[in-house]
Amino acid sequence: MSEYITPVGASALVGAGNAALGGYINNGRVDAKEVIMGGISSGVMSVATAGISNAVSPYVSKFTSGIASPVVKEAVTKGVVGLGVGAASGAGGAAMSGEDIGSGALNGAAWGAGIGLATGAYSGFRDAKAHGVNPWTGKSNNSQPILPKDFQGINEKTNVEKDGRQWEIKPRIQGTSGDGASSYHVIEIVDGTTNSVTHIVIKDGVIIHQHQTYISIGTGNQQQFPDKWIDFPTINKIKD
Repeated sequence: MSEYITPVGASALVGAGNAALGGYINNGRVDAKEVIMGGISSGVMSVATAGISNAVSPYVSKFTSGIASPVVKEAVTKGVVGLGVGAASGAGGAAMSGEDIGSGALNGAAWGAGIGLATGAYSGFRDAKAHGVNPWTGKSNNSQPILPKDFQGINEKTNVEKDGRQWEIKPRIQGTSGDGASSYHVIEIVDGTTNSVTHIVIKDGVIIHQHQTYISIGTGNQQQFPDKWIDFPTINKIKD
């Protein structure tokens, strides 16, 4: 409940301020009753719209989950949520002030959708940049840290440092598999603890199988994430 206190309080203050300003401009005085009612109504609308947003967001996110571009995905998600919340808020505000509810809903929907599209596009772009992902395609901008050339000459457990990161390469099968490929485990070490394990199979200098599993520090739980979040995108996954 605490997460609502600040936005509700801010909305109530804005509503009270608008009522005071409107009363002074229209009547040359500030009506305390109108100020109180303006604060209360704005606070109530804030709670209502927050509830609508929380209820609708999961369904909209599910609908947009297939969109690759973080910018487009977030813009559409927040735009649709903003449209619904804006319509509800506009209709409620119109009803409270005795204005036309339909017009209030349409104006609120247009305003909410516009704000949602803009803020969604911005947050999608910001998050993509923070994770090294192309904001328009959703694909990683970074080449994976350990490449086929890094395995050359490695036939026993070897520690490797690249770009300030620690890795341990463990050979598993060296050219003796049915297709003549070599298999490795690449272990990412963070502060002396295993952060992830990647199974990589290479044949003729080309990765033919690859998948990365993250190990939760503290619990040891294993988890796999979408390719755009990880260092080693999945290639024709096989069992370890």
